[in-house]
Amino acid sequence: MPKDEQLVPTSANELLKPESSLDGIAARRMEQHGDRNFQVGEIGNFTQNVSVLVMPSKKQESKAVISDALMVDNDYFHLVVVGGCSPESGVVTVSKEYALTASTAEEVTKELATLSPEAIEVLKTYPALIMGKNKHYGRADASQNALYGFITDIIELDEAVELHFQVLNRIPQQTVLSLADSLAIQRAYAWNELDDTHWAVKKVKLTEVLKGAGVRVFTMA
Repeated sequence: MPKDEQLVPTSANELLKPESSLDGIAARRMEQHGDRNFQVGEIGNFTQNVSVLVMPSKKQESKAVISDALMVDNDYFHLVVVGGCSPESGVVTVSKEYALTASTAEEVTKELATLSPEAIEVLKTYPALIMGKNKHYGRADASQNALYGFITDIIELDEAVELHFQVLNRIPQQTVLSLADSLAIQRAYAWNELDDTHWAVKKVKLTEVLKGAGVRVFTMA
């Protein structure tokens, strides 16, 4: 099993140009070949480079091709909260009004919210937590789970964005809420970010926070 490869990023002004980075977000381009593989065609600067094995789920209904080897940037993570549909299907839809518009790292909104092909390839390198809205306002039900995994495809619709993803772990949503401050999840008295449908990207090392709290997550780090 290969060790993580650590590369020191260089500074530059723009995210989506080769050999450039912005606040640690790397520019990169990956080309897909074959039925189950991604071949990396061009990579800028990664703050962290980890190989992750992604295994298909029987419940997965996404049309996206699943990568056997994926380049991962652990400096950021997706937080996706949905209502009215089950994340267990492997596909969720978020209104464009709530997609990367609030509670999101400023540099991500500036550089990636365009959802250009290059931006989508960068977004797909971030791990993700995907879940339904809290069943009780301000708190999750004991039966609710957050899905940890990776977004495999991002499709723009007329008024919404469709996210396809692969699940690696299920984590009690109450556990996620208990780590709200460490995960940059906004909260106030009797309210928290998991009460509202939205798609955000947090500048937080998700796997480090989860492992530090004793939560087991499937990686090869």
